Amino acid sequence: MGIRYSMMVAATAALLAASNASAFEFHGYFRDGPGWNSKGGGQVCFAMPGSEFKARLGNECEHYYEFSLSEQIYKDQNGVEAKVEWMPAYGLPTTTPAGSGGNFGFGTGNVYTQQIWGGIKLPGGTTVWAGQRYFRRHNVEGLDWFYWNPYQGNAAAGVEDIDLGFGKLALSIGRVDALTVGTTPVDVTRGTYMRPEARIYGIPLVANGTLELGVDVDIAYDQGSALGAGRTGTSPWFTAEYFQDKLLGGWNKLTFQYASGAAAGMNTGVVGGANSDPKQWRIVEQLVFLLGNDVSGQLALVYQDSSNFLIGGLASTAAGGATGEHIFSAELRPSYHFNDYFKFQLDGLYQTVSFKDSTASSANMFKLTAAPTLVTGRGFFARPEIRAYVTYATWNDSAQTLAAGNIASGAFGSDKNGLSFGVQMETWF
Repeated sequence: MGIRYSMMVAATAALLAASNASAFEFHGYFRDGPGWNSKGGGQVCFAMPGSEFKARLGNECEHYYEFSLSEQIYKDQNGVEAKVEWMPAYGLPTTTPAGSGGNFGFGTGNVYTQQIWGGIKLPGGTTVWAGQRYFRRHNVEGLDWFYWNPYQGNAAAGVEDIDLGFGKLALSIGRVDALTVGTTPVDVTRGTYMRPEARIYGIPLVANGTLELGVDVDIAYDQGSALGAGRTGTSPWFTAEYFQDKLLGGWNKLTFQYASGAAAGMNTGVVGGANSDPKQWRIVEQLVFLLGNDVSGQLALVYQDSSNFLIGGLASTAAGGATGEHIFSAELRPSYHFNDYFKFQLDGLYQTVSFKDSTASSANMFKLTAAPTLVTGRGFFARPEIRAYVTYATWNDSAQTLAAGNIASGAFGSDKNGLSFGVQMETWF
């Protein structure tokens, strides 16, 4: 680990030395802090089995940081500009009794690269780029969930900000690998998919309201049909999103998505070797608000429906032979600002999963966090903040069975409720 840290520090120093104040930019994000659970031991986090996300306030079990270092490496009088960006990151789970990822010393987390890409901006504003990039990701902040995220962790290339007059166009293509592991460690087959994407964004509809439309396509490109002769060659994923700015002191975003075949996994990756049967559609509604400069927060509603596969990667046997599922999630994270530097937050999530063609009962979970918080500023996105928190969760028998008794890292055994508490710092800059 010492060598890996030294290499990262040396690379960072080299970037800093090569830069100047007008061309170099440094940004970052981190969250960290100590946590415990009420049964004894380290922090645990509460999440519904099969869900792609959890309500994050007082419910994030890792030391995590990422730094963005970007440099403008070329600019001329014709308006051509070139830049590169590198984002190293570090993550370490804190769900062990000592919160140290299994090492009771300094920890053994992973240092890795989240982004490394370069782009050339042409006169008129269009940019051509290639590399590993957070490319136009869309998320729900309170859930830490990126529901439209075509290339996370994968290399891609594209062109963006092509002015169409009524909006802008972005075209891109990336490679996404599907991994299938058989009955032995050596029985591994990889299948490669091309994922081209086209999206049009910034289409004006009403005052402060814009529309974004996109289509991603997963194209099987495996040698010798490694994914199986029955796999679908082309699988589409459609997205339509309406954004209303300047509403209730914040904004509202409503998203509809539909995908089939290998693309039915959407942001979680391709469903390797799938035929055309798997399907998923979902609606995501999120409202960020600031009322009277005193009450801020976010409301998020998510409905997901899958057919012929299970969204969260659950085994069909664990879900009573289910052929698909319905998931409904409702989260509300309000805050009351006593002044510019102190607020009190709540975060509640209710989530239920019901299964198609299954003998299993619906699984559900409720999670609530209370967090007195020191903060610099007002509004849902005001940071930095340091919060003390207490998180309580309760779940039913079906959720317990679905998780094989391992909800919240198994800290609560056969209990169907639990409590965690701690202090956390979060900021972006």
